[in-house]
Amino acid sequence: MKKPKTRVCGACNKRKDLKKCFHRKHVDKDGYQTQCKNCRNKKGRRYNKANPEVKRLVNIRSRYNLTPEQAEQAVATTHCEICTDPLTEQGGTSPMIIDHCHNHDVYRGVICKPCNSALGFARDNTDTLRNMITYLEDHQQTLSPLHHE
Repeated sequence: MKKPKTRVCGACNKRKDLKKCFHRKHVDKDGYQTQCKNCRNKKGRRYNKANPEVKRLVNIRSRYNLTPEQAEQAVATTHCEICTDPLTEQGGTSPMIIDHCHNHDVYRGVICKPCNSALGFARDNTDTLRNMITYLEDHQQTLSPLHHE
């Protein structure tokens, strides 16, 4: 039986199984990273902890397929694009939501949680939203306090 190939990790200096413990990297001579998976993961976690804004931007970019400029603009948004309430990241009361079309997975903008919920309950249907506006306008004049006995 053939003995498994091993390599000494460049970070922890421990000899480990090459195929089980190292990521592939085609530009290296043998096709594997110089640091083991555990060491690379630890290094990545330390970096992410020290650079939370970079991590956040990378997550937003990859999750919503945004350009670097779009991601920067999204995290810099201070108010909901629908109701204009301030967002919590900027001292407001409502959490920031990166809004996207669920059918086409396309970024639309930054809104607050209540507005995101409203769009969701209306199933992103513009006719339903128009009908809701008409309903509110039609009943604006007939509003009276509810009597509880």
